[in-house]
Amino acid sequence: MSIGLHGKAALEDAVHIDTILQEKNITYPTDSKLVIRIINRLNKIAKAHGISQWRTFVKEVKSLRLNIRHFRHVKKEPKPNARQSG
Repeated sequence: MSIGLHGKAALEDAVHIDTILQEKNITYPTDSKLVIRIINRLNKIAKAHGISQWRTFVKEVKSLRLNIRHFRHVKKEPKPNARQSG
């Protein structure tokens, strides 16, 4: 794009690029995300080494993911059915 705009002037040895408006690939890990990654890695390592586990925390990972999903939009959290609560 820069070469198209500036022609031969853009074909210099040193090129200065402004990336202020460019999208960044940055994720900010929350405590829940870190816990999920740690649990999954430990389960994978245990499986690779043939270590039997007393508890794998798979259900906790599922609930953490749901909590992360509905963290910012509390109103969009699914409501429990009346049949399930009783």
